[in-house]
Amino acid sequence: MRCWKRCSGAPPAAIAISDRSGRIVRTNAAFERLSGLSGPKLRTLAMDRLADPQGAAGRQARIAKLLAGEVQDTVLEMRYRRADGSMLWGEDFAATIGGDDGRPRLVVEILRDITGRKRAADEILASRHELRWLYEWLQRVRNDERIALAREVHDQLGQILSAAKIDIKLLLEGIQASSTGLPRRRLLAELRSATRTLDQAIDSARSIATELRPPEIENQGLYSAVQWHARDFERRTRVRVELRLPAPRGGPDCPAAVALFRIMKEALTNVLRHARATEVAISLHRRGGCILLRVRDNGVGIAPERVRAAGTLGLVGMCERAELVHGRVAVRRLASGGSLVSALLPVPAASHEKHPS
Repeated sequence: MRCWKRCSGAPPAAIAISDRSGRIVRTNAAFERLSGLSGPKLRTLAMDRLADPQGAAGRQARIAKLLAGEVQDTVLEMRYRRADGSMLWGEDFAATIGGDDGRPRLVVEILRDITGRKRAADEILASRHELRWLYEWLQRVRNDERIALAREVHDQLGQILSAAKIDIKLLLEGIQASSTGLPRRRLLAELRSATRTLDQAIDSARSIATELRPPEIENQGLYSAVQWHARDFERRTRVRVELRLPAPRGGPDCPAAVALFRIMKEALTNVLRHARATEVAISLHRRGGCILLRVRDNGVGIAPERVRAAGTLGLVGMCERAELVHGRVAVRRLASGGSLVSALLPVPAASHEKHPS
């Protein structure tokens, strides 16, 4: 009895004593608070009634070994049900109290709530899975970009350079085959053809370089890049674009600025592919140490279930680009119609700011 009083007086310890059949015969106040049940109510129950059914069989086997004298004590980690139906994770230290004949007569269980620790462990595990998924996603993106670049170089730039080579080769063969030399008019025509082909090759190389990293951000800043691409999108698609920028030119040039630019491009791609919109509004606003990008269209609007679905409409890519620079992206359907993509990314005011010359 003195041992019980000393144990039950320790505030962190929730203690229950049950007989060999598992029926609870005594609890302390801490156990009653943890379970949400009164002492009299607990004494009508068996400990197995409080345990999560999924772990009950394992618990019974461990307690059976205790009562058989095969082990002196045991520690269980399992879930228990509270009176309100919620579950808690408990670390349950169990040992026996012997009778006059020396055989185990009662089971003492000291239960400690480890729900917070388990939740933290689950969050760490989830974070590891998310980081692994992000790494694999980045590898896939890089691989896809390499494949796209190789295809662009082979199919477009390679063919143009081959055509230029053919023009020059035909010109060379014509000069070598003629004893008197090619007429001036034909010579100029062949050279102009080769020059035009080389100009196409240069344009193709510039286009590929732009896809790898937009030179507008590097040379002129985010606002200039957004304005140029918005007008280019409007020209190519006939979708009217309304722009609201902190300044018509300039803006930051940093990883977050590039991420905002890529998110804007992906949002415009989604508008073109899925929204059936006739108007798009793009805005950039300073919010303290952040920049808020908003891309709103007047199209059919994205379905809520497609927002939640993983990997749809390039939303995963936009979110991951933002998270890489400690920002966030939100996509929602507007009550007035259309969709809104918002991206808030930290961009300090003095961060590589480009100023128009």
